[in-house]
Amino acid sequence: MNNTLPTKRLSFFIIRNRNFIDFNVINIKLPTPLTEREMDVIEQLELGLSNQEIANQLFVSENTIKTHLKNIFIKTEAQNRTDLIHRLKLFSENGISS
Repeated sequence: MNNTLPTKRLSFFIIRNRNFIDFNVINIKLPTPLTEREMDVIEQLELGLSNQEIANQLFVSENTIKTHLKNIFIKTEAQNRTDLIHRLKLFSENGISS
């Protein structure tokens, strides 16, 4: 019997139980929901990884990561990486944008 966790996001929640990013809440609030891959990029971004490091982790090119980030910034109206994480945590905690 396979006893693995149902999603990789559960471990992310456990690690960051206080300031976690709840993508379900965020996607309800955004006009265009984040894709699974965009969520993967955000998780790596929050760890402080560079574009190249994220690309290595996700087995894609750095240009692919840049495209994902551009789309994420458009969807969330974030100005930069710090603003993005701040906004997403606020979305998660309050269910509203700032």
